Amino acid sequence: MKENQSKTPLALMEQVIMVLVFALAAAVCVQAFVLARNMSIAGEKRDLAVLKCEEMAEEVKASHGGIEKKVLYFDKDWELQEETSTYKVEFKTIKKNSTLGDGKIIATEKGSVLFELPVKWQEVTQHE
Repeated sequence: MKENQSKTPLALMEQVIMVLVFALAAAVCVQAFVLARNMSIAGEKRDLAVLKCEEMAEEVKASHGGIEKKVLYFDKDWELQEETSTYKVEFKTIKKNSTLGDGKIIATEKGSVLFELPVKWQEVTQHE
């Protein structure tokens, strides 16, 4: 009599287990993709912050530490703004003597530091 029992419940249970395994694998993959996207966005922000800091460092060196604008503001697309915005790139003089100037350029996003670049420049002296 037991030979007449159907094996359908066993096959159905196997299918349910396979669907659960694939659902679990899909959830792990989605989390990995979200993490990768967040890392990519953070890397892009940092790269653009580095670029803006390098641009300001070149300006500092060319002007021997006497740049006009010591603070620059940028919107979310890193376009220059006149007032407080998403990103800020700021030049701070640490010390200055007769031959060498020392400072740093800091890029921040809403108060959080994205990148910091030390900068040095040679002071121009008048020879008599």
